[in-house]
Amino acid sequence: MGPGTLDRLRVLSFEARRADELAAMLARHGAEVRCAPALRETSLGVRPEALELVRGLEAGEVDLVVLLTGVGTRALARAVAEARTWARSSRAPGS
Repeated sequence: MGPGTLDRLRVLSFEARRADELAAMLARHGAEVRCAPALRETSLGVRPEALELVRGLEAGEVDLVVLLTGVGTRALARAVAEARTWARSSRAPGS
């Protein structure tokens, strides 16, 4: 995409995490950019759905997983680690 490719186009961006970078890139190509971040990512903690996914993976019941964002992938890994830590501590002698 060359400079000026988006000349005189009005672009609305719903990007939240990298809104400034995306707006600057579009503007470099001539777009008039408006930003309206649509989503905010927040942690939901350990969810039963995540634990069920991990159980299915460990049991070989899942053929394919598509992870679309690094944020979501890290959140899933964190949830699994937290759940396993909790499970180990609940089985500890004297607990």
